[in-house]
Amino acid sequence: MFLNDKKSEFPEVFNNDWITKMIFLTDICNYLNELNIKMEGRGKSIDMIFAIIESFEAKLVIFKRDIDNNTFKYSPLLKDHFQKFSIHEDNENNIKFYSQVICDIQDNFVMRFQDIKIFEPLIKFLKYPEKSIRMVKVGEFRNAVGRVS
Repeated sequence: MFLNDKKSEFPEVFNNDWITKMIFLTDICNYLNELNIKMEGRGKSIDMIFAIIESFEAKLVIFKRDIDNNTFKYSPLLKDHFQKFSIHEDNENNIKFYSQVICDIQDNFVMRFQDIKIFEPLIKFLKYPEKSIRMVKVGEFRNAVGRVS
């Protein structure tokens, strides 16, 4: 290995816990990159962006359940690492770390996209006016319209 040849001082590279955490973070970054790509570009309406955000938030719930159940179906690189090195179960501290990362991302999404959520009733009304009149509470609609004007 390159680091052995150069006698570099990077002990974490030889630490399996550090490696598994890095692999997990790589899986998560791949999903975040996919999200960025979906949100980029021209021609995306506010309702499309809203749907992309809601979809990703739902995925985060599934990812957390997957981690908590120790199945790693949605962490393919990590699952591959476990299979490659015959690791049947990750240690409890790492599971807590993975779960906390997902929770932190969920919290960050709530904070970052709270402004767009204010417009949810208005977006639904504009997209489906005939359905929304029955579904949207009048007070929510007035609040959303009041913020726009």
